[in-house]
Amino acid sequence: MANFSKYIFAPWVRQGLSNNILETDQFSGGTLTTLERAELSITLNWTEAPVSKTAQLLGPGDINSISEDAILKYSPLPFNKEFENNYLPFVEFYEEDFPWRYTPAKATPNNSATDKTKLRPWLALVVLADDNDGTPAEFTFNTPQDGQPYITVTGVGGTDELFHPSEDHWAWAHVQYNPSNSTAGSVSGLISGIKNDPDRALSRILCPRKLDSETNYRAFLIPAFETGRLAGLGIPLSGELAQKASWGTGSPGIRPDDFPVYKEWSFRTAPLDFGDFETLAKKLRPFPFNGDGGRNMAIGNSGYGVQYALGGRNVKLEGALKPTDTADNVWPDPGTSNADDLAYIKELSDVLNLNESLNPIDSGATSPTLLSNPFSTAPILDDPIVSPPIYGQWHFLNSSLPDTLPVSGTDKWFSEINLNPAWRAAAGLGTKIIRDNQESFMERAWQQVGEINKANEIIRLAELTKWTNKRISEKRFDYISVDRYIKMNSSLMKRVQNGGGQSLYGELKDSELPESIMDNGFRKMVRPLGVIAKKASASAGMTSPYDLSESIISNFQGVIGVSNGLKAALEFSPQLALTPASPAPALMALNTSLSSYSEPVLPKFELDGTALSARVQIEKRTDNFYQVARTDGFSMVGNASVLDSHITSQISILDTAGTTWSPVENRKPIMAYPKFSDVMGDVVKKIDVEYILPEISKVDNNSVTLMETNPRFLEALFLGLNHEMSRELLWREFPTDQRGTYFRQFWDKKDVIDPSMSIEDIKKIDEWSGVLGSNTITGDGGNSLVLVVKGDLLRKYPDAIIYAQKAGIPTIANEGLEEVPLGNFQRTDKALPLDPLTKEYPVFSLTIDPDITIIGFNLEAVDVENTLDINPANGSIISGDPGWYFVFAERPGKPRFGLDVGLTSLNSWSDLSWFNMGANKHILISNTIAPPPAGDPNVHWGASSAEMAYITFQKPALVAIHGEKMLTSS
Repeated sequence: MANFSKYIFAPWVRQGLSNNILETDQFSGGTLTTLERAELSITLNWTEAPVSKTAQLLGPGDINSISEDAILKYSPLPFNKEFENNYLPFVEFYEEDFPWRYTPAKATPNNSATDKTKLRPWLALVVLADDNDGTPAEFTFNTPQDGQPYITVTGVGGTDELFHPSEDHWAWAHVQYNPSNSTAGSVSGLISGIKNDPDRALSRILCPRKLDSETNYRAFLIPAFETGRLAGLGIPLSGELAQKASWGTGSPGIRPDDFPVYKEWSFRTAPLDFGDFETLAKKLRPFPFNGDGGRNMAIGNSGYGVQYALGGRNVKLEGALKPTDTADNVWPDPGTSNADDLAYIKELSDVLNLNESLNPIDSGATSPTLLSNPFSTAPILDDPIVSPPIYGQWHFLNSSLPDTLPVSGTDKWFSEINLNPAWRAAAGLGTKIIRDNQESFMERAWQQVGEINKANEIIRLAELTKWTNKRISEKRFDYISVDRYIKMNSSLMKRVQNGGGQSLYGELKDSELPESIMDNGFRKMVRPLGVIAKKASASAGMTSPYDLSESIISNFQGVIGVSNGLKAALEFSPQLALTPASPAPALMALNTSLSSYSEPVLPKFELDGTALSARVQIEKRTDNFYQVARTDGFSMVGNASVLDSHITSQISILDTAGTTWSPVENRKPIMAYPKFSDVMGDVVKKIDVEYILPEISKVDNNSVTLMETNPRFLEALFLGLNHEMSRELLWREFPTDQRGTYFRQFWDKKDVIDPSMSIEDIKKIDEWSGVLGSNTITGDGGNSLVLVVKGDLLRKYPDAIIYAQKAGIPTIANEGLEEVPLGNFQRTDKALPLDPLTKEYPVFSLTIDPDITIIGFNLEAVDVENTLDINPANGSIISGDPGWYFVFAERPGKPRFGLDVGLTSLNSWSDLSWFNMGANKHILISNTIAPPPAGDPNVHWGASSAEMAYITFQKPALVAIHGEKMLTSS
């Protein structure tokens, strides 16, 4: 596998005849004599005598243009408006030897660790200021009709100031190689790697100019040698020195400020405070969000005649997020206003229940809620009444509400949403969303109706099959005796599984019930008109002959949990006891007189963990309705047919306690319905961002904080959404039973790493139970931790990598520890280390324009706190947990070159800043920085272009902020 995180820089690469050039690169070309083109010696070995000649190679003066196919990348990209002014522009080439292919010299040798091999490229990249709001450009761009485009340098200082020194030009071109393994660190390994896989290598030319912020620039790729400059301008070479640079050292040539252009592009630098990733990440300031978690909503006059007590009352209208220590929105208030809250709930309940109260035909004026009309003076039954909705009434199959909030119960969520004005407001927001977008939603619903009709037809056929089989069972099986029932279904029992891989017949066979009960010979012996039946009837007082088997079976003592007949074991003694049985002459032949008795082994005839009889089990396994999810909606797919190969069947579903079976008539399938995968958070934020993040104004620019999700708000919102959509579907005559859950996703989960994670945020509403907030997709009612980031970082780098990482345990060796009070680990100049093995990646996100990003994690506030107690004497842990960091990392794979901003301590070359360059407009090799930083002792300033690439390479930045700095204090 390729190691994309490792780069190798080489100072230059050449191939072919150019490796035999005679003259060594002198950088200035001052004393050399070779003219116009590089020379090399060629010897021909004739039979008589060798012949030696001096040949010339093509050079910069022979090149008129460069194909766009030779270029891999421009940095910055053309027309970029936010290029970081501390970075260096560059151009990359596909062929690794391209920048040195036409250089009219050979490289210098490796002289020492501080003076290694060097070779100038034949191309140069220069960047000049363009027109900036009236400030003239540093150049004019010329496009003659019969020649090559060229620039004329017009800026102050000319090429001496605006171009980097020509004697430094060797430093700003290099080769980058991305090895597939760690063996390419040597020169031979590098050369063989490039030969074997040249696609892993590229060449690059940099411009070392220091750029100003908020400035328009244009980059130009020009010839670096005078022969190339003159040829591009159409001027005869007339014996120019091959190594003479096109600017700088040497006597001025003809039109010294004119330079032909091979490639050019424009860009603009970013504002001063809108710099590179590292700069912007370091600007983030963690803070605890100390907000109330909502806005006040007055409920004095709520409409429909519902009035709060004199003076009114405010309730907290929450949003999708809340501070980590926010107390739950308690309603009714347990304090002094409790009586007024309860009275308000009673009035609200009466109004919501009006339609249900009007439904009974004989209700008349005697119903307590109909004694007076809350809306007008007209008699209450004369006109239809439009009352507020009871959210979820179709999903929950309940059209009335209690007159006070229940303390507990599986339906508590139903009352909480409808009788708490704050949650009714959240549900009303969902209603508004449907009404505002009803045409779009209905158009998409009708597009799904074909598949929905097919699914509903399958459901109807399944219902028909279910009831048909139920009637067959009632007509053919219910009235017959147990022994006949077992015999009749003996083949059925061989085909029905017990859930453990064994058939019912096999389970019956393994029990203490003899197989003879199904034997035809035994059945013939105990037939109703047989001799045994008649004698047993006469001697044992049986009311009918066929009760023999019933009586015999029912008296076995080892059976548990059986009833009405079959008892799963058999002994031929109606009066079995621990003492010898009384004489029973009619049965003595069957050995019923016992001299002793041993407790029989308990039978194994317990099916599926229940204590039901075989008869009940078999009856339930003939219930033939089965419904499972499939790609097209629903399908009648179940266990193998047991009575008819054309009838699908299913074992009836046990209740949650695993003790009883659901009656057939109680299993009402929900009709298939349209589904929408819209991220509702994106819809809500367009209405009001405070529904997402209440008190959003308290989030400062370039700050980061931790909050948590509010599942109660989400469930109330989704109930309103789905309730109103049900009404809309019915109004538009869409085939519906109004029980579908059409919307289930609030957060954006398109970038979730775990493919097994559901994109939905709530369960289907018909499955809701318990308190409000406990019906999220995880079902635990917990609040996911959310990182809220506001600022320039993610606006400029939306592809930044963000994750949570466990903090590590500090040690005396690598951490500065000071006196540690019990219950608190204090750090001096070093933070907790990172645990490289434990990371959590985001599970959802949402953006709020222009610069707020919300990122959710499967963590809770208690997880991220640092609760370490450490003994400072030896670094041992007394108790606690180090908590979690939240990491902002620059995406790797995009090499950038430049220097840092501001004054930094030079601990390694990555700390080098423009401050170290002084007032110079370029990075000057003559501005020697020695000795090398302690962190990079083997890399020397100006040793080679590979070293300069290493020094200016900007490593992907990583900033980690501990969660404890962002948690709201409880």
